[in-house]
Amino acid sequence: PMANLGSCMPRSRPEPRSWSWGRGRAGDPSAGRPRHPVVAVDESSEMLARIRGAETVRARIQDLDLGRPFDAVLLASQLINVPDHGLRRRFLEACRDHVRDGGRVLVQRHPPSWFAGDRVWTQSFTAERLDDQALAAGLAEAGLAVDAYLTGDGSWVRAVPASRGRAL
Repeated sequence: PMANLGSCMPRSRPEPRSWSWGRGRAGDPSAGRPRHPVVAVDESSEMLARIRGAETVRARIQDLDLGRPFDAVLLASQLINVPDHGLRRRFLEACRDHVRDGGRVLVQRHPPSWFAGDRVWTQSFTAERLDDQALAAGLAEAGLAVDAYLTGDGSWVRAVPASRGRAL
């Protein structure tokens, strides 16, 4: 689905700006993806050192204040599945705080079916199962609403601002 992210961005501006976290998978100009200006945000200076062709900001997502809105915000790596509901809300509020009205928030989650059956993993992490209702509720708490499911398994979701103020 990463190759299709450009089609999920708003068409209101000739050069949409986006915001990404992690290794800059959406902002790597050598990857052949649309060359929208990207701001890559990560806690790790080592991870940011790998970024090419994008502005980098070393920060925790939940504490981020870039002071400007973006047409698109990307919350990838299944960060939405963090079992700490307060942290999840702060992630989503950071998304809402940085997306302009009419913009899009693209969220990657573990689809509910991912949690079924026996699985063997080589990396330890904790994730909470978020069905569509739980995802919608978490987004609403941060002033966002589901606009579309972008993949058949529901792992990529496009959200939009529900209102300029945060939902209560």
